[in-house]
Amino acid sequence: MWIRENQGDFSTGYIGLGEVNDLKYKIIALDIDGTLKGDSSSISPYMLQILEECSNRGALVSVATGRS
Repeated sequence: MWIRENQGDFSTGYIGLGEVNDLKYKIIALDIDGTLKGDSSSISPYMLQILEECSNRGALVSVATGRS
């Protein structure tokens, strides 16, 4: 599963806020650059809303990065 801003199609592996109701995952680990931040320098309110809703539905939301 991929969570990216402005996407909402399970067939591509991306979900949008509407699909959070069908969440089947217990842990969601996300990279910051290119995933959470996209092309901007900050995390969008839309992405924060998705992550908050995932957390509210019982998923553990974590950041995973290759940076040291």
